[in-house]
Amino acid sequence: MKNYILAVSLVFLSWGSTCAQVLNYPKTKKVDQTDDYHGTKVADPYRWLEDDHALETKGWVVQENAFTEKYMSTIPFRDTLKARMSQLWKIISYGVPFKCGKSYFYYRHDGVQNQPVLFYLKSLEFVPYAYFDPNKISEKGTTAITQTIPSPDGNFLAFQVSEAGSDWNVIRVKDVKTLKSLPEIISGVKFSSVAWYKNGFYYSRYENKGTLNAINEFHKVYYHTLNTNQEQDVLVWEDKEHPKRNFSAAVSEDQRFLIISGSESTSGNSVYFQDLLNPQSKLTAIVKGFDHDFDFLGNSSDRLFILTNYKASRNKIISIDSKNFNEANWKDLIAEQKDILKSASLGYKNIITHYMKDASSRLYVFDMKGLKPYEIPLTGFGTIESISASQSDSNMFFNYTTFTAPSTVYRYNLKNARLGVQFKSILPYKEEEFETKQVFYTSKDGTKIPMFLVHKKGVVPNGDLPTLLYGYGGFNISKTPEFKVERLVFLEQGGLLAVPNLRGGGEYGSDWHEAGTKEKSKMFLMTLLQRRNI
Repeated sequence: MKNYILAVSLVFLSWGSTCAQVLNYPKTKKVDQTDDYHGTKVADPYRWLEDDHALETKGWVVQENAFTEKYMSTIPFRDTLKARMSQLWKIISYGVPFKCGKSYFYYRHDGVQNQPVLFYLKSLEFVPYAYFDPNKISEKGTTAITQTIPSPDGNFLAFQVSEAGSDWNVIRVKDVKTLKSLPEIISGVKFSSVAWYKNGFYYSRYENKGTLNAINEFHKVYYHTLNTNQEQDVLVWEDKEHPKRNFSAAVSEDQRFLIISGSESTSGNSVYFQDLLNPQSKLTAIVKGFDHDFDFLGNSSDRLFILTNYKASRNKIISIDSKNFNEANWKDLIAEQKDILKSASLGYKNIITHYMKDASSRLYVFDMKGLKPYEIPLTGFGTIESISASQSDSNMFFNYTTFTAPSTVYRYNLKNARLGVQFKSILPYKEEEFETKQVFYTSKDGTKIPMFLVHKKGVVPNGDLPTLLYGYGGFNISKTPEFKVERLVFLEQGGLLAVPNLRGGGEYGSDWHEAGTKEKSKMFLMTLLQRRNI
């Protein structure tokens, strides 16, 4: 294996009489290929298939597809399943609202559109209306809005726009009241944030102006002033000695601090900050290395709040005095807990924290001193997908999904602790007919591994049920409850969904992730597969 990932998706389905067929699979040739990994010889007879451009490989794919289609066409209820999935896929889904001045925006998708539509709420008591439809930008609907960031005063919206799924973006700006686009088109943008400050914003770009096959080198941070040409943008940060590093900018909500984060890979980052209210202040390093993650959350007066896994594999929140920022003076604001801290946001004199307990979300609120925590109640096993909060707004929003229910957007008032549904997707099925359980099984080395079991109520997991088993362990990605239409259709037919949380993922912090990587990578799922009764 070239990647130290375990990704398993096994489907055991009973097609009735179709299983009695004699299946004459296309023959796949084997080659004499053996690799020596530190003294261990591993045969790889199908190495030739890795060249997906070879004519021989293309011919093999054609044969396999033809064989599969011939078999699938014999399934008598295939069209019924297809119709049911098509019905369920036409679901209206909602993004979490985000504040823009005194108003709100959110995205809504009707299940058929290529791109979600941006909706406007003058206030939470007003009826929303469609504000901007990205589907009208291009005939094929392949132009996507990848980021929408309002200015602090609510007068402008900055959009990052991507063509045909490319990582390259252009930044466009609209006047909120008139919906007119400002003249500038900011190009060369990739792996960038948009951080508003005064009459413009910070962003990151390459100098090649977005050539699709260009090498990603010498990422730089610029400041752009509205209604000016991109050529006039001011260079804020660059690293001439390390061309492969990426940089992104953030500005605190009170417009006081500029934060520059640098990275060399998918994990670990450096942190530099500048006090924008002090004309003598320059970008100064808080963290220079790339061994740990440091996520800037915001500030309270002179203190910077950062979520980090430094000396805390399950993450914690630290407080750093901007006037005395040496590590010896860092303070643990919210110490590492038994459960993993996935994310945090500052909202109306509070710190909203998203924890994960055994691969299921929990939501807690602390005061700005990291004290007096209380829990916002959530139903069953589920996943918080995103949180939207502002230090100037008592309302926060989050969306929550489960294996058997699509994402629901909730509004929570941090003043009076009231929780309510803001948007809920409606589907033609009965959620109460299904249930989710969590069990733990023992891996080969004795580690307890959690696993979700999902099925219709009354169904007994006895080892004989048609079972969809899906596991993934890699890149610090956590496999938490998520709703998928195709899974729901399978469950409606009496099937069992089993989702184990394998090491290599992020369910229990960096230690759990590292236990499934590099030389520690093992087939942890094999113990499960050897068991009949799950």
